[in-house]
Amino acid sequence: MPRTGPNAAPAAPPNSPPPPSRNDLAFFALATLSETMDRAKLGRVLPSPGLRLALALLYSIGNRRGEWFDREPYISFWQEATQRDEGGDGCNAGAGAVARQSMMWANMQAIARAAGVDLTPELRMAMRKTWEGGSKKGPA
Repeated sequence: MPRTGPNAAPAAPPNSPPPPSRNDLAFFALATLSETMDRAKLGRVLPSPGLRLALALLYSIGNRRGEWFDREPYISFWQEATQRDEGGDGCNAGAGAVARQSMMWANMQAIARAAGVDLTPELRMAMRKTWEGGSKKGPA
């Protein structure tokens, strides 16, 4: 039964777009992780509200078993993206950079799997277009 009175939630204005679906939210959060991975190629990524929100959203919609190790890919992605470079000079070249990108990719795959998303090449290209500014629509 809907609430009435002064504390009732206001109705959506006419002609307002529908709220984003779970799949749309997962898509845009994964696009944020993809952008972070690309930026991390150049060195440490500063912690941002967008990255925090994306990881928190994906964690909340993910299919987890409630065990402590289910948080590992989320924590590891955060640490790999935001950790200081080994040299501390912003340069992220060499074997350490390759290992870091590999670890971030493995974490992103685990996070996507938990959210029920298959990271197909087509979906990855759509994510890239989204954060490059070419598309604001999300997955097709």
